[in-house]
Amino acid sequence: MANFVADFFCVECNLIVEVDGDYHQTREQVEYDKGRTFELSEFKIKVVRFTNSEVMEDIGFVLREIEKHLIPKT
Repeated sequence: MANFVADFFCVECNLIVEVDGDYHQTREQVEYDKGRTFELSEFKIKVVRFTNSEVMEDIGFVLREIEKHLIPKT
């Protein structure tokens, strides 16, 4: 999308799911990610983020959170 590569993209729901490693916690990366999320929102795309730890240690939580955003676009 645009100039970005997404981890996972659901076209039907305009939803991007990102799984972020530790480097996403650096100040520079946090700012970049905020700008990227803003740009994608201009295309009416929702971005949800999870840490690697959340995915590895509590996949149930991750799946419940994703499910909240699985609303087909109109």
